[in-house]
Amino acid sequence: MRKVVVVGAGVAGLTAAATLAEAGVDVVVVEARDRIGGRTHTVDVGGGPVDLGAAWIHDPGNNPLSPYLASIGCEVVPDAMWGQGMRAFGEDGWLSAATTATLVASFYNFDPEAVSDAASDRLDEGIDRFVHDHVPSRSRAVVGSFLGQFVGAGITGDHPSEIALSGAAVYEGETTGHNSVVAGGYRVLVDLLAHGLDIELSTVVTDVSHAPSGVVVTGPGVRIEADWAVVTVPLGVLRSGSPRFTPDLPEEHRSAISRLRTKRLEKVVLTFEERFWDDDLTTVVLIDDEHGRLSVNDLSRSSGVPTLVGFANPAIAAVELDRDDTIGAWVDLLDRMFGTIPEVSAVAMTDWAEDPYALGSYSYIPVGASANDMHTLARPAGPRVLLAGEHTVPAYYGTVQAAWLSGHRAASTILDGRS
Repeated sequence: MRKVVVVGAGVAGLTAAATLAEAGVDVVVVEARDRIGGRTHTVDVGGGPVDLGAAWIHDPGNNPLSPYLASIGCEVVPDAMWGQGMRAFGEDGWLSAATTATLVASFYNFDPEAVSDAASDRLDEGIDRFVHDHVPSRSRAVVGSFLGQFVGAGITGDHPSEIALSGAAVYEGETTGHNSVVAGGYRVLVDLLAHGLDIELSTVVTDVSHAPSGVVVTGPGVRIEADWAVVTVPLGVLRSGSPRFTPDLPEEHRSAISRLRTKRLEKVVLTFEERFWDDDLTTVVLIDDEHGRLSVNDLSRSSGVPTLVGFANPAIAAVELDRDDTIGAWVDLLDRMFGTIPEVSAVAMTDWAEDPYALGSYSYIPVGASANDMHTLARPAGPRVLLAGEHTVPAYYGTVQAAWLSGHRAASTILDGRS
């Protein structure tokens, strides 16, 4: 085998390239950004590392990425179990400890598969069935709102009326509630994967021409001929029609891409000179927030400095604010929660939906689509073209382990069929 070209230097692309290079294959990685990592992006905010993209290792005891991280020497440190140290805040202020406990229990007890109905595949209607059957009448409104906002817009995708209940059911990434983080952020993994690879940054690929004899990848100022191409651009970019494939992708792949969707999840990171919240407070879930805000999480343990991050899905907001107003709204919210807070020492904010090389945070399965669409994208898209990325692994879509698994799958396909 002479050469493989990998399009995209996120975890999927770097994993494929590193696996192939270790097997002695000539590999070149082309990346449109001026950095590696894709939708993992660790930056220093206020003097500590913060992941602006993917951050957690969910369910580390069962996560397929965990053994690999251990094998390459990535230090992994436990983060708070979901629900531990959690409080809830609504439009009228703090919810009672009893109500918060009910929310935590509902999160763990809600099983999309158990409330499935052949007549409807909408997540919101599944939530309604669960709430009606398992939640006391006095708590149904707040639990329904919480599950719709947090499980729907927060974890799975968009508005719960748009999310497929069956799609939520296939996801296996949050079975225990335990979470860990990579010490120093996911850039530690990214840098280890990239070590020794031939990576061309700031190189945009616009066209992938392919035939049984090989591939030609082109863009402004670049032309690479190779035997195989592994295309790892995110689902949102594929949905925009980039890169162009000649001949076009198979109809089943194009249909799958058109049915699947990319969610929006944005972060506002705020650091402070001193901690002003309780030592045991890890998460504040936000109920019925008109700005699409979902939670406030304490990242101080992993960043090393007093750090809060606000999670939001602006796609469900009544009004979307600009950057300055968004940051101001989060500060005002913290003032409402804790009284007058200290001055913010540093801030960072994401906009994955407008990032031309992401066009969204991660994939989900909407009503009308299914896990089979992701399975379709995992199959070869031509005799010498493979797609990889979190959107091709339905059991873990939206996660780093999905990207990592897909990179290994692509590399194995090439190595098994090399000539």
